[in-house]
Amino acid sequence: MKKNAPEKNPARAVDELILLAAVLAALALAQSGLEFHQKARTDPARERFAAADENGETFLLALSRGKTARQVDRACPELELSELDALKISGSRCGLFPGAASNFARLAAGKKVDLNRAAAQELMLVSGIGQKRAEELLRLKDEQDGFKNLDELRKLDWINDRMLLELGRYFAIGDGG
Repeated sequence: MKKNAPEKNPARAVDELILLAAVLAALALAQSGLEFHQKARTDPARERFAAADENGETFLLALSRGKTARQVDRACPELELSELDALKISGSRCGLFPGAASNFARLAAGKKVDLNRAAAQELMLVSGIGQKRAEELLRLKDEQDGFKNLDELRKLDWINDRMLLELGRYFAIGDGG
């Protein structure tokens, strides 16, 4: 004979199954919604940016199709903005400079910077490069009259495969980014 055996309540079992099914359905719905949101979001590496400087304050402009400089500021021309253009706004004057975004704007937009045009401050954004190493890189660039490819950096004793890979994430030779 069983002592104190709990009585089986079929109504409670059905309620627990319904609750479990509802939780599983909610989790599945949340997962599919998350996947949809991630697919719908724009890939930042594919987004296009122009740089804007308004009275000394610099910011990036996400570009949509057909965005004109005039849409940013009334003083600007009706020219369409292209990727990595520089838009300079000062008071009631506006200038559009095609492809002239600063190296910092290029890096912030996820684009590579021409190593031959990089300054020490930009080189120092790379992990493992401080003032001394940045100066060494710039000195080597000057001695060689510019870099032809990233492998030339191996002339510096501290450049190993890992550092070369890290530099290649942010810098290219020419407009390779």
